[in-house]
Amino acid sequence: MRIIGWNCNMAFKNKAEIILRFNPDILVVSECEKIGEQTSNFLWFGDNINKGLGIFSYFNYTIELHELYNDQFKYVVPIKVKGPFNFNLFAVWTKQVDDKSKEYVGQLNLALDYYEKILNEPTIIIGDFNMDKKIEIKYKYKDPARITSLWTFLKKKNIESTYHQYFDEELGGETKPTLFQWRKLAKPFHNDYCFASNNFIDKLSEVFVGEYVNWKIYSDHMPIIVTFKDN
Repeated sequence: MRIIGWNCNMAFKNKAEIILRFNPDILVVSECEKIGEQTSNFLWFGDNINKGLGIFSYFNYTIELHELYNDQFKYVVPIKVKGPFNFNLFAVWTKQVDDKSKEYVGQLNLALDYYEKILNEPTIIIGDFNMDKKIEIKYKYKDPARITSLWTFLKKKNIESTYHQYFDEELGGETKPTLFQWRKLAKPFHNDYCFASNNFIDKLSEVFVGEYVNWKIYSDHMPIIVTFKDN
């Protein structure tokens, strides 16, 4: 199974062919326009039809909004994925909110606290978290808006970052940026993640992060492409 998270920097329809070359089973796209009605292969959430969170499924997979969905978290969307692997997917594109202490990854921390009872089930959390450890330290973010708090919480749930497991790197020591702010090579951050429960980590086959030279014409974000063994 292959799952991809990518902030496409809007106008996804003009860029879809590029990412679909990687043959995802599940694709989570931040800053995606609403391109159709909700189906078992496409869900969309947002306040601006030109810039929301799109979730796509392909091949033998279907998607369905989880009955526990609470729209107060911007945007953290629990989805039931059915196919060769059945699991709960949390599609993520975190946003600013009025309360700075709850913005960006704070929205994700609050959401996962709300959805905690289903985190013991097979789980993947993927998308643009809009936070890395450098940002947290620089701007002195406090709980719940801290990536380090998310990291600790998920570890206790046996949910790990696929990137950090695959490349054997520490949080804050990432060598492959997923964001180049304003598309500037001198402004690298690691803001996009894919966390997975241990049953998936055991099947982890490959993690690929797009390179600046290949993706800068499409977006300020690089895709994160995660592949799991089918058996």
